Amino acid sequence: SFSVFQVTEPCGSGFGMPWMPLLGLSLFLLLGPLHWAFMVSQSRKWKNRKEYIGFLIAGYNLHCEWWEITVLLRKTFLIGALVVLPVSYAPISLVIATVLIMLAALVGHLAMRPYVDPLMNLLEGGVLTYSMLALILTLYLMSESWTNTNKTLVFFILVGSNAVMCLLLLVVFLVIALRRPRQESSARSTATSSVP
Repeated sequence: SFSVFQVTEPCGSGFGMPWMPLLGLSLFLLLGPLHWAFMVSQSRKWKNRKEYIGFLIAGYNLHCEWWEITVLLRKTFLIGALVVLPVSYAPISLVIATVLIMLAALVGHLAMRPYVDPLMNLLEGGVLTYSMLALILTLYLMSESWTNTNKTLVFFILVGSNAVMCLLLLVVFLVIALRRPRQESSARSTATSSVP
């Protein structure tokens, strides 16, 4: 039974209780993104750079080799929002926080265009835009105004916009996937033709 728990008793204020989240955040920033950024910047001096950290920087423009750090931070902030604003306690606040995080990611992506391949920039921008659209529509569904509208019309608008976005993203993905083998084969044929 729930009455067994002492829910009226305040939590203890032991040593470092208010400082624990700050300590955890500081350790995360030092061990995660800051160390990663330092490693990427220092790796420019390494001889076998691609062998060691190629999986982190491959596909990005030179000025955006650190871009994967922003993906880590975005995922961290999304999980942090879920922890601070649980769905069962504050669903609308969670969706608003998620919209703001995704908006920051979208603006950053559009400002930097981090990928070498323009289609990859288009695909990532499309996925972030689609995420924003889905979150905004979710926010609308959670609001009070949803109950006062023609549900059939709104349903078809929601399903239609999601279907159009999915199809557009699928087309971009297929263009990227089909273009890769041709690029690799042309690169191989160029390499074999240059061998004497």
